[in-house]
Amino acid sequence: MTLNDLFQFKEKQEKNPLFWDLDFLTKQDLEPFKNELLLCDEFSGVQDIVFVDMPATIIDGTTYMANTYLVSDPQELKFGPTFYLYSIAQTPVVYNPNIMYESVKDSIAIVPAYDEQTFKPKYKLILEFSPQELQDNPNLELETLLKVSHALKNKEQYKAKGQRKLIIRGFSI
Repeated sequence: MTLNDLFQFKEKQEKNPLFWDLDFLTKQDLEPFKNELLLCDEFSGVQDIVFVDMPATIIDGTTYMANTYLVSDPQELKFGPTFYLYSIAQTPVVYNPNIMYESVKDSIAIVPAYDEQTFKPKYKLILEFSPQELQDNPNLELETLLKVSHALKNKEQYKAKGQRKLIIRGFSI
């Protein structure tokens, strides 16, 4: 089981979107799920999880700083037998720039953008067509307007897909 599986299962089981409405989970959010966390692939090899309140912790006179681990493949993470967990967080939605501008449906894609002055989020509508089509199809303009109208009414169907990843902050001794 992965962390994603755990939190999605808990959310469905309790019919309470506790976790994925929160982007940053700390000690008080995670402590009730200590046993489930130990069963997750991300913590394979970990025998005990100790929850810490701060990213910097002093243990036996030595200061330890929480490291940041991006969870892309749970099998890549290797922690020691005791893991000191500060937080688990979700990244913002991240888009693959190589496929972000490819059409999603009907040669149209709605992609995220930001106003350069205010940094407020906005969207761009990407329309794909060939110059040859313009010459060959006299109705292309009307068809395109109908497609754009449909895309604006059904934005979710045309939005470029991004993904959120998990970030674990903690350290092993």
